[in-house]
Amino acid sequence: MRCRIVLLSIVLFVSQTVFADSLKIRDFFVSMPDTILPVMEKRDRLDLLDMYDAIQYAGEDGDGNIDVSDRRLSFLYTLASHVEMVMFTHKTDTVLSLIHTFNTSVPLSVISFYSTEWQRIVDESLCPMPSLRNFVKKEYAKNDSIRLLENSIPLDSYIIEADTLGQSLWFKYTGNAFLSVEDSVRFLNWFTEQPVELRWNGKRFK
Repeated sequence: MRCRIVLLSIVLFVSQTVFADSLKIRDFFVSMPDTILPVMEKRDRLDLLDMYDAIQYAGEDGDGNIDVSDRRLSFLYTLASHVEMVMFTHKTDTVLSLIHTFNTSVPLSVISFYSTEWQRIVDESLCPMPSLRNFVKKEYAKNDSIRLLENSIPLDSYIIEADTLGQSLWFKYTGNAFLSVEDSVRFLNWFTEQPVELRWNGKRFK
């Protein structure tokens, strides 16, 4: 009897693992609750995927409103914003990220994380956001004026992008656009042009 229970447990575990591994980002896009992106209901998401599939089948170039791969899906959400959904997977663990980027005069991204059942993950240790010092060149990071800089501009103003393989998040700082004319000259060479990369290790981004 005990052997049967153990065997059944193993079969169920393997079945769930295979099922989870077979899912693609478009499956989660369809199953996403309407409350997460209120402007786009399930029927709208299905229509968007149908349009994308039709364009791909016809061998035509898309209009840029949607792009789909196995682990990443990006689409135009409103006239002033777009959304990027990414599936980060390691062994049997999968985390979904939703990156909402607002195409304002100073672009800004907001990121949130969910389980495969679309439960919000609020654990800050999952993805520690880069600090301003991460976007400053090393020779200036310990300069006494760094605190003045931190008090002059928003610390969480950046564009966030993900790679198509679901392995990394890229942060590009945009807060320096809020500097005064005088400070823009003063801190002209402080900021690095390279984005900050956080890689997914199966448990968190580092």
